[in-house]
Amino acid sequence: AETRQIDALGHDLEHHDAKAPTCTEPGWEAYDTCSRCDYTSYKEIAELGHSYEKGVCTRCQAIDPMYIEAPAFKLTTSSGKPKLTWDAVNGAEKYQVYFSTDGETFKLLITTARTSITHTSAKIGTIYYYKVKALKTVNDETVSSEFSNTKSIRCIPAAPTVNITTASGKP
Repeated sequence: AETRQIDALGHDLEHHDAKAPTCTEPGWEAYDTCSRCDYTSYKEIAELGHSYEKGVCTRCQAIDPMYIEAPAFKLTTSSGKPKLTWDAVNGAEKYQVYFSTDGETFKLLITTARTSITHTSAKIGTIYYYKVKALKTVNDETVSSEFSNTKSIRCIPAAPTVNITTASGKP
């Protein structure tokens, strides 16, 4: 019996285009498969994950459920005492107001559901610095915003109220 060598057929390749990964789905590089054997050059690329910036994914615009916007507040006085007011932040349940007398070391003044507070214990002549952050609950976890911008004000005496009456036609 005579033995005869038969050349290998080689791969019968079918090309598959690449698919870019998304934030939530893996992708793959372009690859080939053979219709005759198990050969494949398939290589998966892992999903990218979200890239959140200010609560929105920069790639797919998905909303970050853990994000809450920082409040922007106004600082005025009420009867000579610092008064902070801000608009309600979407999703916020509470706000934390912090104060400082040196602009660096801040202490929690109050946690409140209101959107304004007056710092009634502020001392006349002292410069106070304030910043605020918003809080919400997500899956039983408290999530906080970044701090607002810091603002400062000098606590000044309230303007006196003067009443003038007349007695016998004289002030």
